[in-house]
Amino acid sequence: MEKAEGIPLSKIWDGIDVMQKSKIVENIVLFEKSLALNPFSSYGSLYYTDGDATEGFAESGFTIGPTNNRKYFDDGRRSLTLDRGPWFSIEDYIEANATRERESITSLGSSPRLQGINGPDLYQPSQTAKLRALDLYLSISKYLLPKNKVTHKGVLWHPDLHTDNIFVDPQDPTKITCLIDWQAVHIAPLFLQARRPAFLDFDGPIPERLKFPSLPENFGDMQPEEKLNAKKLRDEQALYILYEIGLLRQCRAAGSALHGRDTLVTRLTGLAGSVFTDGEPVVLGYLIQVVDRWGEIVGKDVTGDPVIPCPITFTDAERTKQRIDQQKWEKGVELMDDVVQSLGVYTGWDGFVSHDDYEAKKQQLIASRDAFLQSMAGSDEERRAKWRKAWPFPVS
Repeated sequence: MEKAEGIPLSKIWDGIDVMQKSKIVENIVLFEKSLALNPFSSYGSLYYTDGDATEGFAESGFTIGPTNNRKYFDDGRRSLTLDRGPWFSIEDYIEANATRERESITSLGSSPRLQGINGPDLYQPSQTAKLRALDLYLSISKYLLPKNKVTHKGVLWHPDLHTDNIFVDPQDPTKITCLIDWQAVHIAPLFLQARRPAFLDFDGPIPERLKFPSLPENFGDMQPEEKLNAKKLRDEQALYILYEIGLLRQCRAAGSALHGRDTLVTRLTGLAGSVFTDGEPVVLGYLIQVVDRWGEIVGKDVTGDPVIPCPITFTDAERTKQRIDQQKWEKGVELMDDVVQSLGVYTGWDGFVSHDDYEAKKQQLIASRDAFLQSMAGSDEERRAKWRKAWPFPVS
């Protein structure tokens, strides 16, 4: 395996100025532009033509074969009989994703990657609700595609550009020398691939779209430390917007796909591909919105009626249950976020730590769990037992 040239961006990111950071953002945009402007005519993964994959078609010395998307292999799914592609239409790709989730739910039971804590009085994952959400989605999925068909094209995209995966020249940190962690990169529709790089994530309010932020009106009255924090937030927000504007200028299709991530159809299509893991109350909520906006989605005739009748419906009782379930689910997600922050780990952490850190992290886990149980149940032993069962990180 070739050694990555340069140093991880994480080693110098906090020490370089905003102009240097801006140049790095611009270089990432140019790189992603090259990916977006070189689409493929099918979806799957890229193989050398003399490799094991023989399906697909030759593409400049490569062939497109079955996907290596982790969702088709992780958490026991490697053993399942699934359609792993390649796929030659957007409809087949979307259907395969949702069908994969359905097969995972019926064959494997619960996922080990829940997003929330499912304690007493909170949402309890339901196989029935998961399957209902997927079946309803599958019945209308062909209508739930972005209207801009350019964003349907299959592209490669790096899904995890955080500062440890970006290597730069230590003499000129604006020069990107290498991007690592490509092992699960696959060809998928642009509207599902385009996303802001993780290294641009920050804590604070998201700025208005395409509008550069400014300092607070009361900046002059702030204390020195408050001024530093305000400038830091302003710079982080500016980089966030710089990426958005840069991508739109360099590649309108990719910019459109990025903006479209906030639309109902893209949110629903993306989340329907993760129901095995979690989120069925949200999917059902999106489906209710689809029903309510059906005419807007499929178009209306001269009388104002949808050109195609909506195939799915929800009763008032089902709508009420969905709202309650989502509120409970969101509370569980908030609790998980609090626990993750208390542990100083990332969302989705699977418990892995280095050998050197094992004992310290184990003691931290125990202390965090005990504080959590005290907060949620106090001295009520019955409730403590229920919350202990819901604790997401077992400690031996």
